[in-house]
Amino acid sequence: MGRREQAKQERRECILDAAEAMIRRDREVAFSMRELAENADVSFVTPFNLLGSKAGVLVALLQRSMESRFAALAEMRDEDPIERIFVLGDGSVRVYAEDGAFYRPLIRTLATAPDKAASESCLLEGATALWKQALTDGAAERLLRPGVNVDLVARQLHVQFRGGLMLWATGETDGHGWLLQFRYGMALALLAAVKGSLRSRLRDRLAQVEGELAEHLGHEDRHRETAA
Repeated sequence: MGRREQAKQERRECILDAAEAMIRRDREVAFSMRELAENADVSFVTPFNLLGSKAGVLVALLQRSMESRFAALAEMRDEDPIERIFVLGDGSVRVYAEDGAFYRPLIRTLATAPDKAASESCLLEGATALWKQALTDGAAERLLRPGVNVDLVARQLHVQFRGGLMLWATGETDGHGWLLQFRYGMALALLAAVKGSLRSRLRDRLAQVEGELAEHLGHEDRHRETAA
């Protein structure tokens, strides 16, 4: 990388660092682009030149955090492929839920951004790749039914993940509720894709999480009634 490109990359990182710090400070995405430039100690036009728009800044923040936090998950190959999907699911939910001060306002804002297509593509490509690799390994080991479309199953897992993410980001459920809901959805989706003894394993897992989820939802309902 040449000096000019390196300097641009350093300014870009300064802008993202400043944006993340302000989100953590305010617990919302309330900064203006002028305030962002001032906090990053760059000219007013630099964030526009390097990242395009405020939504572009937020998408870049999400991409950066996903790259660093999901790297370990992407390297995980110790578990059998189907078990790995559940470990990936648990790890992915916890990445967000354990840092709600940052991710909740970021996700809420991106969900309503006028140019949110970039953020949706970022989430879809990054997360789906993890599910797809595990499913592809499962197909290679003949754990899946013949003809199962791993691309569609991976996308369905991501759709379930995104649904829980939005419920969590808007405060409609907590991190544990999201985790249980996603485990339940994963078991249902995979039960239709696997074969042999794995079906019995998944039915047992489904029965366990079904009870835990029902109990948790009942607790959330009682909490809402008390709060009202």
